[in-house]
Amino acid sequence: MDATISMQQETLRRRLPVVIVVLVLITVILIGRMVVFQTPPDPRVSAYVQAVREANYSATRRQTSDRGILYDRTGQRLAVNTVRYRVGLSANLVSNPDKMIQDLSTLLNLDPLRLNEIIRSRTPYALLATDVSPEVWSQLNALNSVAIVTEPIPKRYYPQGALGGQLLGFVAGAGDGFRGYNGIEGRYEPLLAGRTATQVTSTIPFDLPVELGELESGADLVLTIDRDMQFLVEEVLASAVAETGAGGGTIIVMNPNTGDIIAMASYPPLDPNNIPLDDAQALRNPAISDIYEPGSVMKVITMAAALERGVIGADWMYNDEGQYRVGDRTIMNWDRRPHGLVDATTVLVDSLNIGAAKIAVEHLGPDAFYAMTGSARGLTSMASSRAFYASRAMRCGRRATSAPTATGKASRSRRSRC
Repeated sequence: MDATISMQQETLRRRLPVVIVVLVLITVILIGRMVVFQTPPDPRVSAYVQAVREANYSATRRQTSDRGILYDRTGQRLAVNTVRYRVGLSANLVSNPDKMIQDLSTLLNLDPLRLNEIIRSRTPYALLATDVSPEVWSQLNALNSVAIVTEPIPKRYYPQGALGGQLLGFVAGAGDGFRGYNGIEGRYEPLLAGRTATQVTSTIPFDLPVELGELESGADLVLTIDRDMQFLVEEVLASAVAETGAGGGTIIVMNPNTGDIIAMASYPPLDPNNIPLDDAQALRNPAISDIYEPGSVMKVITMAAALERGVIGADWMYNDEGQYRVGDRTIMNWDRRPHGLVDATTVLVDSLNIGAAKIAVEHLGPDAFYAMTGSARGLTSMASSRAFYASRAMRCGRRATSAPTATGKASRSRRSRC
């Protein structure tokens, strides 16, 4: 018996150091973990833990305010906001397949066989339509089915159709990519765009929801364009193109006293409600993007330069013989005819090349001519810029304090809708 006790004590004595070492290691590990818990964790780990936590107990809510409205100078709406809907189906929640197939095929104009396949698949979600009108959405909503999933999609609508389409531009995209392109919509995107706010909300039933509040809408723009004049100009342009067989044309109507653009039309027209995204040429505005020779515009500049220099007066006259030799060139009028005794006013009215050439060569001279026309180019550029970008703000409801914009003035302060 003593021998047995001695053997047990010997075994315990040999195992005790191992147990002590294991306990010490465990203690060191626990102390190390406690130290680690007290130090800032790796940012990637924190982000992952936060994402897991939020996925289980919170959701991100996104809210966007309305885009600004475009008006003509009389208050007619040229661009407004509307809503379309994306419609999907949770087939696993359909309780009455036959009725669901009948309702959706009628309202969304879908193939009943395709709907039957989707519903029989019991899929959690299937996209059915992406451009559903508010009227159809109301009828879908009246079905009161948890299986039908709808999502509002903001859209830009142009109530005047193709009227002024190239000038206005268009809006495309979805979500964060919903923005203006080309024309007024693209140039003044920062002003027109609605404000977007995101908020992380709790999905725990006992937590009270926090409202985001009303977001400020995008600024409304009042253009110098007159809708009725724009319509008339586009009708005249289309008729002229048809009569002459031309490939296109442009008309710009400007108030010379203020620089306001009253109408700006190009042919062929562009309907911003139906944008041909595969035809970049059709999206351009030829009135401001195409390059063309100034032609008889130089007669006006030449006459203005001579009058400003005082080298001719309003009573200046010359004898138009139908030809005028300048160096090795012979200048002729557009009709190839002599006009006899002509005054300064007739030079402009009849667009006479010889009269403008005589003023430039015999009265201004090369130095004065290039000095004045060079200055005029700068003034012309400034004038065209003023013509395109300036206008007066239309007062409607509360007076708007605003800054000059493309063809209108914008206001961040909200005003009554006209």
